[in-house]
Amino acid sequence: MAIKNGNGIRVEKLEKQLRIGPAKCPEQAVSSLAVWPGKTNFLAYPSFYDVVTHGKQFFDLIEIQAQCPGDFYNNQEVVRNAIELCHKEGIEPTLHFPFMDIEKTGLGFKVFQMPLVIPTARHTVPPGYNAGNYNVEFAIKEMDPQLVKDFIDFGSSVGVNYATLHISVPGSRFTPAELERYISILGPLADYAHKKDFSISVETGGATLEQIMKIAELPVSFTNDIVHTTIDGLDAVEVCRQLGERVTKLHLSESPYGKDGHQQLSPDGNYTGITRQVLGEVINLQTQARMQGRVYSPLVVFESAVSEGIITGESTEDQNASVFSYITDSLVNKQKVLIFTHGLTRSGKSNIIGKISDSLSDSNLDVRKISTDLERPVEQHESTLNSEFVPTTDRAKVYGKILEKVDSCYQDGADVVAVDGTFGLREWREKFIQYAKDNGYTLYIIRTECPDWDSTKTRLEERVVEGVKIPISQDIYRKQAEEFQPLNPVEVEGTGATIIRYDSYNSTLSVEAGKRQTSPIADKITDTLMKYAEVRDSGRR
Repeated sequence: MAIKNGNGIRVEKLEKQLRIGPAKCPEQAVSSLAVWPGKTNFLAYPSFYDVVTHGKQFFDLIEIQAQCPGDFYNNQEVVRNAIELCHKEGIEPTLHFPFMDIEKTGLGFKVFQMPLVIPTARHTVPPGYNAGNYNVEFAIKEMDPQLVKDFIDFGSSVGVNYATLHISVPGSRFTPAELERYISILGPLADYAHKKDFSISVETGGATLEQIMKIAELPVSFTNDIVHTTIDGLDAVEVCRQLGERVTKLHLSESPYGKDGHQQLSPDGNYTGITRQVLGEVINLQTQARMQGRVYSPLVVFESAVSEGIITGESTEDQNASVFSYITDSLVNKQKVLIFTHGLTRSGKSNIIGKISDSLSDSNLDVRKISTDLERPVEQHESTLNSEFVPTTDRAKVYGKILEKVDSCYQDGADVVAVDGTFGLREWREKFIQYAKDNGYTLYIIRTECPDWDSTKTRLEERVVEGVKIPISQDIYRKQAEEFQPLNPVEVEGTGATIIRYDSYNSTLSVEAGKRQTSPIADKITDTLMKYAEVRDSGRR
């Protein structure tokens, strides 16, 4: 989308971006503006000013693309003024290395000269390749290393230390000699940038995965453009998996297969599924980093036009944002975990839930543990432990309050909420099960039991609450057992929940329903359980 105003500035592309934050995803919405600098004072053009002043409520980063080498050398003051405006308005500016010269030919189409760090001999445009709405012809030449150094120096001088650099045309390939040539030129440039605390982010497109991994031996980061990656015949998820936290930016757009069309994301588009998979892998990487005490926060870029209302400040609606938010909400919520126990008093609930909570807390995750005993009013607490069994209706209110507490914990940023309770009646459980399903949270139900009566009697006598020994009478235990409704796997059908049976007397576990979850948090839960009991899979799904 090209937006023009009376003064003639051309905003070639406004890209909606979201940054995946270290604790919540998406943490905040940001936008990128790909600008073709004009030849006069940049601040004289109100359209860019409007984007910054109106858009700062919608985004917090702008990427200024000095795409043409001539524009960069001839109009550095224009770009400098744009960056200063960003700093003034509290928006982080980033840059894109110059990567093309554009000329109109007598035939009416454009020639894109891609000055990249590659030799010219074997690099041709793949059959049927299309860049956006233009009929194009590519002429590829080797980039002048001095241009790269000059751009790094310029970025450092204006308070920017990050820029994206293309590899080549998607679908093209290096020969072994060409790859060696590429690395021999890019290597010293990467070292030069590294010494200036400047990061070169190499954008996928025009290389195999093996070639990308060879480039990754240099001190560079990477921008994974999922359309470019797919045109190259690569698995965008595997690229993220292999590069790991070296991926500092994702480029997302919707394009016909084999074309670099830069269209808005569509709920049923070709690349929506790929986007979901890639973001899932990125979020897994984030969680793993957090569990090791590190922060991994890549930038996600929409490389397609958005509504003009965002520039004018009249609207913040955007199809990209809508689709992306739906995907990330689903993916992030699935990383959140709800655990609750189900078992009679003294069956080992507090023991196993405590071990899991402590283990996850040590992994730099936000874990909240809630006890249904501690959340009861004092008079109910005392009567339960001594003489009078709390009526079922009163306990239903307690579980209702507990569910409100669970939701409050998640709203406050919790990753895992573990509820230590009996959950003896189905009506108490079903609300928690439905809550997890509605929010897309991973649900574990740990069904605890102690089949040895002598051991149970001893545990009842040894009951300790807040450091005080308060035995529970066998009569109260039997009343609890009489009304106790065992958990039926049917209760969790269609929820993706996992039911784990924990025999605290024999120290064994078995998966009774659902399946082993696969995520960093789920793996940690499984590892913790295996430390304290033999894990067995009953085979039931």
